[in-house]
Amino acid sequence: MDVYQGVETGTRIYPFKLKPQRLSPFLGVSFRRIRFSQESDASTSSNGVPSYGRFIHPMQLGLTYTSDQWHISVSTYYMSKNAFNYFISPVEKAQVNLNTVSVNLSFLRYIDSDRSLRNVGTAGRVNKAYQKLKERNSLSSWFFGVGPSSALQISKSSYLKENFPFFYDNYSASILPDLSFGRYFHRLDLNLNTTYRTYGNAYEGFDSSIKTRRHSVGMESVKFLFNYLGFVPFVGPILSYENLRANINGTNYLENKLALGLTFGWDIRVTKTGSSLLRTNLRYYPNLHMEIEGEKMMFDHLEFNFIQWVQFIGRKKALRN
Repeated sequence: MDVYQGVETGTRIYPFKLKPQRLSPFLGVSFRRIRFSQESDASTSSNGVPSYGRFIHPMQLGLTYTSDQWHISVSTYYMSKNAFNYFISPVEKAQVNLNTVSVNLSFLRYIDSDRSLRNVGTAGRVNKAYQKLKERNSLSSWFFGVGPSSALQISKSSYLKENFPFFYDNYSASILPDLSFGRYFHRLDLNLNTTYRTYGNAYEGFDSSIKTRRHSVGMESVKFLFNYLGFVPFVGPILSYENLRANINGTNYLENKLALGLTFGWDIRVTKTGSSLLRTNLRYYPNLHMEIEGEKMMFDHLEFNFIQWVQFIGRKKALRN
């Protein structure tokens, strides 16, 4: 038996302010992928058994000890929906029950990246840099971005349900590169840029194999909404050219199409004069799919960018001169 829980994202609420050398209780909820598979003693498949997967959101209750550099937390996780059916053969299911309660221990190193900016002298230097960039027309700037992202399944594929039901509950999630190049317009506070991402998934078990691949080249424009203490959310449309592929037991399928999606996320922008910053992109394409034998193979994954490094081209040189 194999049980895997993926990378966790979530929210914790502390009723009392976190301070060094103090214990603080918290409540929270997390979001992560769970995957289950079990090899049968009677299985004769050449490529193993399929996986069952889904996105879960367990509740948390715990304590955090804060030091000068670390958050050390111990917590209890509760998962309400712990039972599901799992294919033990291409036509036979069995019920699986997982534990509803688990214990988590975490060590988080925190960094105050803008500590050096919180003094009068630094404020003066930032204002001087702003004027210099303004004089050199460098507040608007070309930029490139690079970072890892993930693609999380949103919809299930009717093609799998009709033809490979033992793959229907195989929750797909992929790691992919997120590359972008474009221009930031200071006066309008918006970006216009191209972006490229690609990801693939594999479904294997019971002598069947399905591999999918998506290549996406898009043009997007996002408007920054406000700046709250360096947290700057944005939202905007993306139009992309999609190359969708599937290989099903050796037979190839291909579909090229245009798709319209939504881009949203946030920048960590402490000042307007930085030569680089950190960005988080999320992208969603409603109902993106390719048709195979009259049924849908879905590609409408939620793309969740872990972190992207964004470099503004020419700002360093303008400030240095």
